[in-house]
Amino acid sequence: MALATEFLALRAAAAMGLPVPEAQPLYLSPDFPWTIGTDEFDGIVQRSGGWNLGIAYIEDAATASLHDILGAAPHFLTSLFDVDRALGNMDRSARNPNILAHGGTFTAIDFDACLFLRRLARGSVPATFPLPPGHLLEGAMVDRAPRDLDPEVLTEALREAPDQ
Repeated sequence: MALATEFLALRAAAAMGLPVPEAQPLYLSPDFPWTIGTDEFDGIVQRSGGWNLGIAYIEDAATASLHDILGAAPHFLTSLFDVDRALGNMDRSARNPNILAHGGTFTAIDFDACLFLRRLARGSVPATFPLPPGHLLEGAMVDRAPRDLDPEVLTEALREAPDQ
């Protein structure tokens, strides 16, 4: 569920104009001959046989500070607000912004805690999601009507995802 949520959410966020890393389904053979790194990392790779999610590497990226994020271009902030509200993102707080800074720009990451797919699977999708309590943009942009996600974006992303 977490991999499907991340994959679909990244596609939805990109379609809504939020900078996110590219992601692709990635099949890792169960007998993948990993020989680099620690034994602990090797064990993780060996237990990860099957479908995974490959996320593009972002050169020189570092965790963005709350101060930097709140000073970002208005387009980034409105896109972040719209995406996190539309997807029910429960995991973007001042202590855990899940935003990378690089080369004077920002990229949002880590969407696996979004509730949209779990709610959809239960058949309980509200017309609108409020930002969750503690969200780093809570109380901001209250005078603007949020944009909704085009459901066709999710349908198309599902076509790209492996059946598993």
